[in-house]
Amino acid sequence: MTRWLKARLFRFLGRIALKLKRVAWALANFQRAAEQEPGNLHTALKIAWCLYLRENYQSMLEKCDQILQKSPNYATARGYRALALANVGRTQEAVHDVRRLLRISPNWKDKDLGFWEGHLGGWLVDLGQYAEALEPLKRTVGLVPDEAAWRHRLGIVYRELGRTEESVKELQEVLKTDAACPYTHHALGVTFAKMKQLDKAVDAYRRALHFRPDEADTHFNLGLAYGELGRVDDEISEYEKVLEITPGDFTVLVNLAIAYSQSGRSQSAIETWKRAIACNPTSKEAYGSLSLEYERLGRWREALDACREIERLAPNNAIAQANVAVFQPAWEV
Repeated sequence: MTRWLKARLFRFLGRIALKLKRVAWALANFQRAAEQEPGNLHTALKIAWCLYLRENYQSMLEKCDQILQKSPNYATARGYRALALANVGRTQEAVHDVRRLLRISPNWKDKDLGFWEGHLGGWLVDLGQYAEALEPLKRTVGLVPDEAAWRHRLGIVYRELGRTEESVKELQEVLKTDAACPYTHHALGVTFAKMKQLDKAVDAYRRALHFRPDEADTHFNLGLAYGELGRVDDEISEYEKVLEITPGDFTVLVNLAIAYSQSGRSQSAIETWKRAIACNPTSKEAYGSLSLEYERLGRWREALDACREIERLAPNNAIAQANVAVFQPAWEV
């Protein structure tokens, strides 16, 4: 059997293995094909795709670079390189590559064009470039309207651009086809919260938690919404649930301590401020709030100790010095 026939046989076996989702077997066969025909770029591209499926992104990147050295305008290799770059944290370079892909090969089928436009928009969202992400995502939704992930991203972009009504519309469209998606319910809740429609935000967060009850971000945002509605007990309950999931979250501890304080539970606030300080021992703000809680209870010595910690962290802090001057005589009395 000639080397060409052997290469063809191994590529055939590789394609069969991919259909059966046996990626390791597929990779081995494509590599055997490459040994028979080292210069075959199509085989090299199949190897790159197998490396992607195995999440070996660095090796995938190297393989794509090898292909593009020989054929700089090989559009699919350029796209695969962009996928590899995004997965190794080089998102801006991925954006550059996929833009080049769309320039050199504009005549994709709708599904393929939507795939690459969607990734371009998604990567721009990841970079916080929401205005730049808008048009690629709108084009994607037009090309592949049934792909919920891209419509979800478009809804987020509209929200970040302050176009909240359009955000709600897109996210609700996603839920028409995937009513059990917790991330879209959560995103809708964030949009409603931004619109100050807090009851709707609460409902959306609760639906998200119905499908994914251990999502810390959703519990936290639900707590924020309850706080704005004045439902402090519910707010506290949600923050406590977050801390069951992520015990050392400083921001959540701060919010919980403030909620306890607002509800008049100074002792619980004190205990929570201490937990926050254990997570972030250099937080002057936490020590300051702790001293205020001690002051409310008339525990002047402990209020003084907390202020002295602020002085230690910031020797020239005028507020801490003033509080020491106030609390020390109170303690001495």
